Amino acid sequence: MKRVIKMQDAGEMLGDAAVPLELADVAAEARDIISRARSAAQKIVNDAQEQARQIQQLAADDARSAGFAKGREEGFAQGLAAGRKEIEAELKTQSVELTQLAGRILGELAGAREELLREASGELLNLAIDIARKVVGTVAIRDISAARANLAKALELADPAGQVVVRVNPRQLEQLSLRLDGLTESLCVRGTVKLVADERIAPGGVKLGTRQGEIDATIDTQIRNVVEALVGPGFGPLPQEAS
Repeated sequence: MKRVIKMQDAGEMLGDAAVPLELADVAAEARDIISRARSAAQKIVNDAQEQARQIQQLAADDARSAGFAKGREEGFAQGLAAGRKEIEAELKTQSVELTQLAGRILGELAGAREELLREASGELLNLAIDIARKVVGTVAIRDISAARANLAKALELADPAGQVVVRVNPRQLEQLSLRLDGLTESLCVRGTVKLVADERIAPGGVKLGTRQGEIDATIDTQIRNVVEALVGPGFGPLPQEAS
């Protein structure tokens, strides 16, 4: 920055110009002094104007810097506020969409309630049938009494006079054969009874065939009879036995 020149500096610039001279010389000297004084004064004015300009420039620069800083702060604050508003709007939109989706799901569930209950009931019934089959099958394998009771019931219903073929599980063929004579005597069976091994017959069940027809005393058929007594005849096929 340039140095500010003060009015007293003009005296220093005049030097020895104040020495008494002749009148003409004094006049000339006076004009010279005036000229140099004007030059000095103009210089002072110019320097003062330059200094004022520089001060104004610095002030303007400071003002711009302050303005930029303030602008940045205001811009950041405005951006933050705008971002917050945008996020709030987005969350609000998502909340509305989720609420609408939840409402649709609840509506669909309410509309499908009866179907879901039917499906659940069917699944529970299938599970119960599977459990019953496994329990009965396990008991029937260990104890021949179930197969003997079914054989006796089938012979009693058929009341055969001719030849009867009874299909039984191969693993129970021998034990049932040992009990067959006593069973036919106690039931007063008039015809002849022949036991045949059949892998399709589960342990505990029998299937009796005569010329008049067939009597199904298998475990699955008996379970089906129980199911139909509970839910009606439209249940459909029983679930397949797990291997």
